[in-house]
Amino acid sequence: MFEDIENTVESVFAEFGDQDFDQENQEVNNSSAFGARDGFTAVQKACQMGALELHNSLRARHGVPALTLDDSISNSAQAYAEYLANSGRFEHSSDRDGLGENLYESWGSAPEDNSDQGRTATQSWYDEINDYDYNEPGFSMQTGHFTQVVWKSTSKLGMGIAFGDGDGKVIVVGRYSPAGNMEGDFPENVPQPL
Repeated sequence: MFEDIENTVESVFAEFGDQDFDQENQEVNNSSAFGARDGFTAVQKACQMGALELHNSLRARHGVPALTLDDSISNSAQAYAEYLANSGRFEHSSDRDGLGENLYESWGSAPEDNSDQGRTATQSWYDEINDYDYNEPGFSMQTGHFTQVVWKSTSKLGMGIAFGDGDGKVIVVGRYSPAGNMEGDFPENVPQPL
């Protein structure tokens, strides 16, 4: 499976190799090679469900509505997680079609032993609450993952998980609709815990 993904990524980059990275990134995200899946693996589903459950538990602490898992957004997140895992890059996508995005990277064991990584990533993002200043609400690089997790007006979540080829790398991508972290909207979208 990883070899097929790697070959697909290589062929996409071979086709667009002379263009700048933002253009390459856009083509990879929109590539038909990463189109809708027939289904997700058991590990991917466990990652999605664990992340959804923890997102909603943490959001309930702040009195904001629960998220629903969206297959289309999960397909997008999965494709980008696979791209990151096989490209050696770790950076936000420049073309997310208006979606919010959280990234998580770690090193672990065999892919089948990583079904809890959705929860682990979500908790890591949420833990940035310790650095959030409710007296001066707004975006910061130190708290942007947390604020996206609890963003009140976000209603849909997509999750993807991918693994580096034999190096133990684990990439988790969370994507959100509508996107959070909109300047000027923090006070009403990032309430304090109840």
